[in-house]
Amino acid sequence: MKKLISFDAELNKKLKNKRFRKMYEQEKALAKIAVAIEQLRKKQGWSQKDLAARLHTTQQTVSKWEMNSYENIEIKTLEKIASVFKRALRIEFVDVSKHRD
Repeated sequence: MKKLISFDAELNKKLKNKRFRKMYEQEKALAKIAVAIEQLRKKQGWSQKDLAARLHTTQQTVSKWEMNSYENIEIKTLEKIASVFKRALRIEFVDVSKHRD
């Protein structure tokens, strides 16, 4: 019978691998951006099409941002998104050896 391993224990083990940690941190950051865009849009009561019109882009692009299915997103684009929501964009450098959330 196999021993059950908790998700946190397994993740902590995998995070010791530098390559895995780097990929994990990148995906986590992109996922946070995706969730933030969707939450802000819904809070305004806007559809993806509404947000796209305000940003002079397509609904498909907004969908990709919210689904985290894009190659990368430029800081300039994040600044435009923040501006539409009357928000400031804040970028931080954090110690990844001590920061996991």
